[in-house]
Amino acid sequence: MTRRTKKNGIAISILSLFWILLVGISFAKDPIVIGHVTDLTGTSAMEGPYFSAAIELAVEEYGGEIAGREIKVIHEDGGSNPTLSVDKARKLVEKDKASVIIGPINAGAASPISGYLKRSGVPHVVMELPPPLFEKNGHVFAHQGTQSGSGYLMGKYVAEDLGYKTATVIHDDVIFAEEFLNGAIKAFEEAGGKIIQRQRTPMNTMDYGPYLSGMKKADVCLFWFVPPHSINFIKSYKEYGFEMPLVLAGLNIITNHFFEALGKDTLGITALSYNDPSIDTPEVKAWVKKWQEKFADKKEISHPAMGMTCAWYVQAKLALEAIKATGGDTSPDALKKAHYNMKLDTPWGPVSFKDNGIGIGNAYILQVAEIDGKIGFKQVKKYENIVRTVE
Repeated sequence: MTRRTKKNGIAISILSLFWILLVGISFAKDPIVIGHVTDLTGTSAMEGPYFSAAIELAVEEYGGEIAGREIKVIHEDGGSNPTLSVDKARKLVEKDKASVIIGPINAGAASPISGYLKRSGVPHVVMELPPPLFEKNGHVFAHQGTQSGSGYLMGKYVAEDLGYKTATVIHDDVIFAEEFLNGAIKAFEEAGGKIIQRQRTPMNTMDYGPYLSGMKKADVCLFWFVPPHSINFIKSYKEYGFEMPLVLAGLNIITNHFFEALGKDTLGITALSYNDPSIDTPEVKAWVKKWQEKFADKKEISHPAMGMTCAWYVQAKLALEAIKATGGDTSPDALKKAHYNMKLDTPWGPVSFKDNGIGIGNAYILQVAEIDGKIGFKQVKKYENIVRTVE
């Protein structure tokens, strides 16, 4: 072999290696993008950091990848604003190529996002939505069903289990609070109860005095406000000397922050949760411990604090399990089919979906009590494997 031939052979080998590397790079699997529209500002800003952390915990359980593809989560702040939230969802789908959208918590923003996603069929994994957004073989998957369903269950419990006959109602004048209370009122009246008053308070309300001054007495007060408003309302309610039992007639939003801010003024408040860190089972305790170990160095979120945190973990798990079931196929039809066929085991029990995307699973009635010298929730009733809406 001549020196020239040798040189040519080396050159060909180097060129071949270059092309192998180039082809390998070009065929490398792109990451799977999950878009998360959250609220780091606005009326739901208190909850936003917990939601992002919950998704992070779920992704970690899969080692950060599925079917050899990296799971990349992009978080966007919708600011509890419908227009901004839709813009963020559009950016996640059209620019970032997200295969699934999770959130937001604010139903006034989540509803138009679902409307936008309907055109592309991109799955929308969310907590709760109003009934009109669900349709057979659609793209919406709400494991906690409808707000009216949550309210209905509370109204049923108040009338049938607690035996109350009359109720006064007060809530934020916003779509999701309206839905919660519509469901609660429907169930309460079906059981023979009577609503003697209903007050809707504007979202910019700071002083609940005028509403409390005109509040009529009844067996029970059914209420629902976003967390900052709820703290203000409960404090004022107690200052006005009302003794009517307080029932949060919708999804529970009471957290450790409430116990710190209001102390014993929260005792006796009854609420509903589908996923809550206070549920006293080995599975839930193990999950809370895992959370605390992961976020031990982040004081502001070192405890999951609320049921909505747990719900966001479940939503992330639903999206990830669907991706796993398809073997990494992120086409909308494949992911939707995987969601409809799913039965996910969670620390709070199994979760599945009806053919319209409404969730099926357990529900828990909780009451604030003093336990071993600390204020927190105790479970007072469990509904097993229910369809989470008004049927």
